[in-house]
This record gives sequence, C-alpha cells and structure tokens, in this order.
Amino acid sequence: MLKKTTTTTTTTSAGAKTVIKKEIKTTFESAAAVALRLHLTNQRRGVISDFVTTLNVTEFYRTAPALAAFRQYLETNTSPTPAELEEAFTNLIPITTFEDYKQFLDRIITGGDRETPDLLFPGIANYIINSSSTSGGKPKLFPVVTTDDIGKQMLEVHKMKLRHLAAGIDFDTKVENGVPLAVKLIKHYPSLLILHALYGLMDQNVGYIGSVFSSTVLDWIHTIQDHKDELLDCIEKGTLPQGLVFDEGLEDAIKSSWSANPSRAQELKQINFSQESWMKAVWPKLQSVEAGCGGPFAAGIPKIRFAIGPSVKIVFGVYGCTEGFVVGISLQDANNPNLFQIPNFGVVFEYLETRGNKALISVAELKQGERYQLVVSNKSLGIWRYFLGDIVEFVGFHPATKNPIIQYIGRDGGIRLVPCLVTESEILKAAQAVFDQVKDEIKGEFTSFADILGGRETITFCFERKPDSIVSVSGLEDVLTSVLRQENTVFDAEFEGKLRKCVIHFLSPGSFSKYRSWKAETVGSGQVKIPIVASNLEVRDWFLAHCL
Repeated sequence: MLKKTTTTTTTTSAGAKTVIKKEIKTTFESAAAVALRLHLTNQRRGVISDFVTTLNVTEFYRTAPALAAFRQYLETNTSPTPAELEEAFTNLIPITTFEDYKQFLDRIITGGDRETPDLLFPGIANYIINSSSTSGGKPKLFPVVTTDDIGKQMLEVHKMKLRHLAAGIDFDTKVENGVPLAVKLIKHYPSLLILHALYGLMDQNVGYIGSVFSSTVLDWIHTIQDHKDELLDCIEKGTLPQGLVFDEGLEDAIKSSWSANPSRAQELKQINFSQESWMKAVWPKLQSVEAGCGGPFAAGIPKIRFAIGPSVKIVFGVYGCTEGFVVGISLQDANNPNLFQIPNFGVVFEYLETRGNKALISVAELKQGERYQLVVSNKSLGIWRYFLGDIVEFVGFHPATKNPIIQYIGRDGGIRLVPCLVTESEILKAAQAVFDQVKDEIKGEFTSFADILGGRETITFCFERKPDSIVSVSGLEDVLTSVLRQENTVFDAEFEGKLRKCVIHFLSPGSFSKYRSWKAETVGSGQVKIPIVASNLEVRDWFLAHCL
C-alpha cells in the first residue's frame, strides 16, 4: 500500500479580506490505484494543454470576463508545465453557461460575422448544430469547427460499442443506402417517416435500422403499420403517398428515384404487420436496430423487440449531447441501458459534486456510488467548463480502456413546487408505476409540468392513449401521488396542505408523434425529445390542447 496526501484549498471572502484554508488528508491506496490515478491525471493534463493551445488565439479567450483570471496567469507565466497549466485551469476558470457565449454565438449565427475567423475557435464555423430542446423550450444553436480526427473518433465509437455484443455484427455484407439524400433533407416529420417507410419496405435487403432515439424508431414502426395499405399500393404502382410536404426542389429528386415493384408489393401483402417478429419477415437480412435507449427511452425496448423478434440485435446508441458530442459509449448491458463509458476524445469532462461542498473534480477524484453533474470543455465549439446539467452516477473504471463508467440518471432540475423540488428521477418512477399497471392501454412516453389550482400545487402528467383504449384516470392519479410521497419526504409532509393529488390528462392517439412533427419544424427531427418536464409554457399549452 502507498500513502497518498491530498491538499484541498478553499478560498473565501470575509469583508475586505480573502481567507485561504488548506485541508490536508492522508490515505493509503494500492499500487494499481496509484498507477490508474497517474494515468488519468497525465491524460487530463495532455487534453487541457491541447485545449488551451488551440483556443488561446480566439477573441473569446482574449476578451471573455470568465477567463480574466486565467489570462492574467498565463500573461505572467508564459511557459507553464502541464501540471501548472492544469492547476490554473482548475482553480481560475469558473463554470460557464450559455449566456457567457451568447454574444459570440449571435454574431456568428445571425450577426454577419460567420466569415470572421477566430471568434470562439480557430478559423470559421463549418456548420451549425442545435441542442435537442430537452425541456421543450427553444433549442440552442452552436457553430462548430470540424477537426481531422472526427472520423477516427467515430470509428472508435463503433468499435467500442460493438465489442460489447457477444456475437458481434457481420460487416462483410455489401451495404447500400436505400434512402435517397433528398428524403433525408425533408423537414416535415410525418413526410419524413412515410418516405423512410416507403423506401425501407421496397428494399428487402435492409440489414440495419438506426435512429438517435428509440421513440423515433417506434414512430417509424407505427407509421408502417398505420399506412400499410397505402404504402404497398405505392410500391405496386410506383406512386407516392398523398399529402406529403416537400421542401423546395426535393419532390422531383425523390420522384426520379422511385419506381414500381409489383412483386415486392405482393410479398409484403402476405405478411401480418401486427404479429411478433414481423420486421424480420419483411427484412430477412435485418441484423440490428440501433437507437438511444437510456433514461426514458428505455420504455421503447420491449415494443421494438416485439417487432424485430429475438434474433435481431438491439444496439444501444451513444450517450450524446450537442455541447459534448459523444459523452458516453453504451456497455450494451441488456439489463441496464443507462451504463456508459466516457471515452477520451479530446473533450475535457469534469464532475460537479451534487452534495457536500459541491466541488468540481477531475476523473481521477471520482468516488464509486456518488452522483455528479457534468461539466464540459470542447475546443470544437470553443466552450470552457460549460455546465451541462446531466446527472450521472460513477460506477467504476473500465478494466481495458481505463475510462470511467457512469450510469445516466437524468437532467438537473425536475419540477420546483413552492414547498419542495420534485426531481426528474422521482417523476420517472411515478410514471413508470403507471406504465406497469396499464402498459397495454397507453404509449410508453409521457410529459409533466407544475399545476396550480386555488393556491394548492401538484404535478400534471400527460399520457397518450392507444387507439381503442378505454383506460381512465380512476386510481392512477393515486398511484402517481403514492410514489411521489414515498420518494420525496417533503412532498409527503406537505400533502393535503400546500400540495394536492397528482393530475392525469390523456392525450389523443398519435399526439406525441404530432409533437415531434411540430418541434421538428425548428429542430432536426432526430433531435426531438418528449420532455420529461415541460417547463416551456408554449409546450405545456400544446399538450393541453391535445388532451381528450
């Protein structure tokens, strides 16, 4: 065993004086633990050095108030060692938010500075990406500069992801893209689903189906089932479905690539699209379906499994976010789709403690079983110690890659009621209790928001009824309330005082798909999520307008 001495420095202000306190703690650790900590520390120092060297030519670096102390340090310490640079980065740069970058983002995106180099990152933006609007509000836009190593990173993502599949996936088969580029450019979500369904059904050699979220795969499956007769008629006659909404110039490109295939239509007419494994009957060569299934998207797994059958692999997609790109790569644990390893792709991830001193720590300081909020520094976006808000639980380190393994817990926030905060994880548990009771009557998605009536607050849950469902709210509101009282002691203490019983609204069938279509007008269709908590008033009103 080796001795480890840790010094924690805390700086506080007391009037005009600055008080510095040092806490020295001695522990003992194994040689293997020391080697791992040294590896992680050196890795972090290398990434930080590259990050600072890349971005110190930018206008944001030279002018941003958030970086003032760090700039001053580097002006007087022109050749710091990697260890010194890491210490300055850790101690002198505060956590930043979207508002710290808004002026620069506006200049690049809408203010005429798109061709001005070196604002947030070296050079000019190659493209603009948008956030997935998790809470239902307006998506955030970020300009991005591409780097030469992105292709290598994506290859490594697939290698790390697939090595966890016991049987692997056969990549020797010839792969063709059966969907024209023009289809992928369509913004109207229902039209996008219909055309992907049409081209997919036409091609009997489909071997892989993928989407960002499992909810999109389910929307696509339901589109095929609901429009089967029309789709097969189009395949037989070489026509396109009625009511499609095309962006300018796309319709002719799509029509020119489409032709009749009567024999394929006859094959498909013999298949029951409601039976188990029907997708394997439609596409005999189908090997895998990939989609993000973490968090609330795990609810889609049983329905996808029913459609594809037992022989087709479900590959859990990456844990990604706009600001951090690939945050985690799934361990492909069928029992827990929320387990990911965080790779070293040149992005600095740090971890904000959720309790105690709420210190911002490095990967080498993580403690097993503790929960943290993610903070990211990404040179491709030019963001420094940016607060993500995602909550993760540290599980351990991967034995082969030495990367940290985390369990995704949820987003920061939840619903703030006057007497208490109801967390997202508590809301999810309550909704899951309803799904467990009436899973055959409602879709596996929901949203929620605060509800005020006569001064007594509660939480409203919106669930979508399936067609022909006769489910009622009777008893289910009590289920929600009971779970929240069990999970949240303050909610329980204030119940029937400041708080009242939870409320359920049932949405008409197809409402969540319509919501994705509505949001896809301003956000890429693959980025649209059903918000667990709908904090945006416009979004709340939209859902209330679609209640039965």
